[in-house]
Amino acid sequence: MLTSIYCDKLSRNFLKFNKGLNAILGPRSGANSIGKSSVLYLIDFVFGGTSFIEKCADVIDRKGHLTIYATFQFDEVCYRISRDTESPNEVFFCVENGKKSIEEFREFLFQSYNFSSGGPSFRNLTSRFIRIWRKGNEDPEHPLHSVPSEKYSDIKDFLIKTFGYSDVFEEMNNSKKKQDALKSSIDAAIKQGVIVKAGKREAKALEKELHEIDDKINFIKNDLTGYINNIEEIINERNLELVKEKSELLETKSSLCNKVLRLKNNLNHSRPINEKYFSKLIDFIPSINIERIKEVEEFHSGIAKILKDKIKEELDSLQLQLDEVDNALKEKTDVINLSVGIVDKPTQVVTDILTLTIRKKDIESIVTYTKLKEKVDSDVKKIKEDINEKIKETLDSIEVLINAAVGIICAEIYPEGKLYPKIKLSDRNYFFEHFNDSGTGKSYSDLMALDLAMLNITSLPILIEDSIMFKNIESQTNEKIIEAFLKSHKQIFIAMDQLSLLTEKTRSALRRASFMRVSRKIPAFDELWNLKG
Repeated sequence: MLTSIYCDKLSRNFLKFNKGLNAILGPRSGANSIGKSSVLYLIDFVFGGTSFIEKCADVIDRKGHLTIYATFQFDEVCYRISRDTESPNEVFFCVENGKKSIEEFREFLFQSYNFSSGGPSFRNLTSRFIRIWRKGNEDPEHPLHSVPSEKYSDIKDFLIKTFGYSDVFEEMNNSKKKQDALKSSIDAAIKQGVIVKAGKREAKALEKELHEIDDKINFIKNDLTGYINNIEEIINERNLELVKEKSELLETKSSLCNKVLRLKNNLNHSRPINEKYFSKLIDFIPSINIERIKEVEEFHSGIAKILKDKIKEELDSLQLQLDEVDNALKEKTDVINLSVGIVDKPTQVVTDILTLTIRKKDIESIVTYTKLKEKVDSDVKKIKEDINEKIKETLDSIEVLINAAVGIICAEIYPEGKLYPKIKLSDRNYFFEHFNDSGTGKSYSDLMALDLAMLNITSLPILIEDSIMFKNIESQTNEKIIEAFLKSHKQIFIAMDQLSLLTEKTRSALRRASFMRVSRKIPAFDELWNLKG
């Protein structure tokens, strides 16, 4: 626990704390802006908080950067640390003479306060129940929010970890991650064209085609029984590859033949114009220069001759390529026939069975990946449904635990017959129901009851409640709340003023629990800077 704080900028440099209730007390008038909230922020600062830097910037501006020394005691061992506002991300351990990062310091508090390994972080839990003016979590309608903008998914995660249910979801979440990764891999492969997936209608058509292919293959097998002793040799992987290569060669041959045909057509249409046609032009155009036309035609004929020579060269080259393709086709066919020992059998039969087998493999691949994707999608959906159902069950259990604990506190602070608040944890949101009494005073006292209930039933080690919380609550209820605080064995830090509104018994208890008193004459940081000079 925290046993003391020392800061030379405070009007009372040394603050000593005990188990249970610890109070900073203000004047009877309830005067504000004298440093009560700032001191609470300072306590939050030594528990690893960061709000002091922002919320108390006026203190730093006026007094300069602060160095705060704090002493913690765990299992009768004292740890003295220091943290300053100029380098808030470092914490100095005085005895060890070494620095730790703020994250390491929070981990030290996590371990020292015996948080469970599957629980929330130290700050994730404590920060929610440190309620200081302007911190942003003082709304009695949203008592579980760490900050107003926090998502409910994060609050659910906090509750599950706080009440020890994280192990229940660990295996389920690991399984979901694996299935999500597999789903992403399959989706990416489909998008990139590495694998092919069929729709439901297409898949049915492919399965029908698969049955038809099996029937055709069986028919050919039966037909070849008298000629082939081992039909499996025909459909071995090497033969399948040979058929694919042969198919590619046929496509190449078709392309080459098309080129040859186009070149031959060009060759046939490149002949020169016969000279006898020139004399006939004079009958139609008497003034025409026949000699000039002959010169032009001779030029065109020269160009045509060059083109014809080039075309013939290209045809010769294409013919050589065709010869090579034909030779390769013959070799592939001979290798296929030789490998199955049926050179004397029509090659078309062998090609048919190999082609059908290739198609069968393609269809089987598409069908397999389609079924795999459907199964993975279904598994992911089922896991999500199971997790959501388990979360609902868990939240129902947590809801019962919290409401039972709140009921115990309310029985202490409310008169008989008063309606107790209840928290409702749904799938998408949570509600803190005040029922028919939603006035400001009742709402804030309900919030106090929830805080004390959480202190009692979780590993939460501290509460911090500012005076603004008490000012909204009627005096009689405040007295009951303070009585409940005094029974706690965990540390509770509060700011309280207007003691004249309370009974002498309660005032006496608060004085005993006091670690500091402040007023306009003796403000927390020795001076007031909100007054005109």
